[in-house]
Parts: sequence; structure tokens; C-alpha cells
Amino acid sequence: MKIAINIRLVRPDGMDGMGWFSYEIVRRWVGCFPEHEFILLTDKSSLKKQIYGPNVQHKILMPPARRLFLINWWNSAAKSYVNKIQPDVFITLDGQYAHPINVPVLTVIHDLNFHHHPEWMTEKLAHFYNSSFPECAANANRIATVSAYSKKDISESYGIAADKIDVVYNGFNEKLMAVQNTPQKENPYFFFIGIQVPRKNIAGLIKAFTLFKETYKTDHQLKLAGHDYMWDEEMKTALLTSSVKNDIILLGRTDFIDIEDLYAGAEALLYIPHFEGFGIPVLEGYAAGLPLICSNTTSLPEVAGEAALMFSPTDYNGIAQAMYRVTTDKNLREDMVLKGKKRLEIFNWKRTSEALWNAVLKTVADGS
Repeated sequence: MKIAINIRLVRPDGMDGMGWFSYEIVRRWVGCFPEHEFILLTDKSSLKKQIYGPNVQHKILMPPARRLFLINWWNSAAKSYVNKIQPDVFITLDGQYAHPINVPVLTVIHDLNFHHHPEWMTEKLAHFYNSSFPECAANANRIATVSAYSKKDISESYGIAADKIDVVYNGFNEKLMAVQNTPQKENPYFFFIGIQVPRKNIAGLIKAFTLFKETYKTDHQLKLAGHDYMWDEEMKTALLTSSVKNDIILLGRTDFIDIEDLYAGAEALLYIPHFEGFGIPVLEGYAAGLPLICSNTTSLPEVAGEAALMFSPTDYNGIAQAMYRVTTDKNLREDMVLKGKKRLEIFNWKRTSEALWNAVLKTVADGS
């Protein structure tokens, strides 16, 4: 087969969850299926060093899509190119494409947080997503998504038949398994990782941590890693008014810091977003041997299983009490860590790539 893939979110200068999803899958396909030709559509030349092989062709399309209005231009360029070369299937790993594409299309949609809560992002970005994703979903031959929660949500929100949507769970960074049993740092801390936007409940993290410190008088810190993409007034106020703001450390973008070292030194992972399509940090925390305090919303119970202590993301008292429990109850910690390791058995990038490949084959069959 000749397979064209939009891998625009694979970037050498730092990637989010969708970028890693794209990278981990495509690099495996290239090695596992040498009989197929992969045409990788991007807006940058440096990816030739990241995903390569005799069955790989990189096609750089212009313009570089670093602004919302440029993404539409880039998608139009991709449409023209795909319709020209007529591959057996076109896969878009960021959920978006321009219409019409005259070959079978598989699109990956991770979640619909923008549909339910447009206030969690800029007005322009919410409009961009909400004007493009419904049409892309409706016109695709098949859709893949990363959780049963997201499958149900896409089906109900967009009126897409459930049998048209395939679930392909994410994997995780398996290098983190090497940091299990690392001695704790002298200065104990809770750890959060993720882009800092309202839906990640950064304000709630700060409020729960502040309550924990005020109640239990410990010397813990809270370290937050991730791009400070959008701090709204609630987040800013929570930090500025916290009585323990000096113990809250903003580390910045994850491509500039040692993530493995941060996981290794943490006492627990604190991850209480309002909305997730999957939640890769859940698996990363388990891989690093950390107890996890987690939200009980959207996809997170499906991913975390019974290995985490789970709460409403606004139950600051419950979260603060759980923070104290995981720092003082050795038996609880050990039980949570063991359950976390067991939970990892059903998640890895190899399974993800195999599941999405099956969706590719169904897309080709559906479109023939």
C-alpha cells in the first residue's frame, strides 16, 4: 500500500501528547511494514532524522503551520497533494484535514474538550476546533480515538455511528520504569506534568496543595512541569494568594528539563484535571513507581483503574487528605505502586500501533 500520513505534530523541538502518539506509532509502522510505502506530510525538514527508512518519503508542504490561519492553508496544501498522488489511504493524526479528500480517510480525534468547554481555551482556538472537527469527523471513513470514554463522546456529540470509531489506547515512556525504587530527594515534593491550561485544573492543584500544607505543616513542595500556555485569572489568583506559594515551583516546558529525574525524585504524582481524553501522565506515574492521586472524571477512571486514589477535581479536602495518606502510610504506598505496575500490562506503544494499523486496514476496506 501507499500510505500518506499527516505527521505535522511530530516536532524535534518539543512535543505534546498528540505529537508523541504520532511519533511512536509511525516509527513502528515504518519498521514493521517494509513492504508498504509511507509518505509523511509535514511542514519541516528536520523530521528526516527522526523517522526514516527505505520505505519512507518526506513531503514538506508549505506554509509552516505555526498559526491558526496557516494551519488551514497547510491542510489545503495537504489535500491537493493527497488528491494528486492518490494513496491507498490518508491518515491525519491531528484530527483535521481539508475537504474533499478523494481517497479513504482515517482521522484520529483524542477528545472533545473544546466542544464541551470552549472557555478553557482562547476564543479563536475554540472557534477553530469547533468549526473544523465536526466536519472532519463526519467526512472520514473511520475515526480512531484513545479511550472508550472519547469514543462514546464523539459518537453522541457528533452523531457518528459507534461502529465507525476504533479505540486505540496510548502507550507511555518505558524509560521511566528504570527510575522505580529511586531514593526520594531530601526535599520531598508532589509532581504534576502537563500543559498548563484551565482544563488541567492548575488552580485546583494549588488550592489542594495549599490546604495540605496548612493542615499538616510538612516541608513538601509542588513542582509543575509543562508549557504555561494559558494561565487564566483563577489560576493566577490561586498562586498569588496561596500562603505557600514559595513552595510551588513552575519548571517550564518539558523539553528543557529532565523528566525522568523529576519523576524519580517525586513522592507522588498529583493529576486532577477537569477533562481528559486519556491522560498519559497516569501511566508515566505508574511506570516511575509513584502513587497517584487522580481525578475521577471523563477517561481517567478507565485509564487509572483501581491503582489510584480518585476524587472529584474540586474536592480539595479529599485530595489534601490523600496527599497526607500517601506520604505517611507505607502499606498504602506499596499497594498503590504494585497495582500501578499491574495496570501497565495493558498499555504500550506496540499495542497502540497494532490497534491503529487494524483501523487503517478497516478504513481501506470501507473505502474500497
